[in-house]
Amino acid sequence: HFWALGWMLHEDYQKAGINMLPTKKRDKSTALQIILYSLWTIIISVFPVTGLTGDLKLSIGSAVVVLFLGLVMLFYSINLYNKMNIAAAKKLFTVSILYLTLLQITYLIDKIYLWT
Repeated sequence: HFWALGWMLHEDYQKAGINMLPTKKRDKSTALQIILYSLWTIIISVFPVTGLTGDLKLSIGSAVVVLFLGLVMLFYSINLYNKMNIAAAKKLFTVSILYLTLLQITYLIDKIYLWT
């Protein structure tokens, strides 16, 4: 999410002396790190289905929804790696906002309706 934003507004952040990208530039290494962190995000988001996260539990159905959302975000992360342009970063940023919103809604619905 933040790195897609950093990619889009790279010049503005550079003028302000702020580095928003892990390698301080729009390059394949940064795009690869976005993919890797997207993978970690998917794993962490689905992890509550294991029941090892205390009160945060996730039903199998909700885990499938969360996994699907994560795979969509991963697709756009890979798209950024392949295209290396601002348009791809904008798409990833938009998808990441939708991902975060729908993830929280899925967790909430799961908690209210499936674990009570």
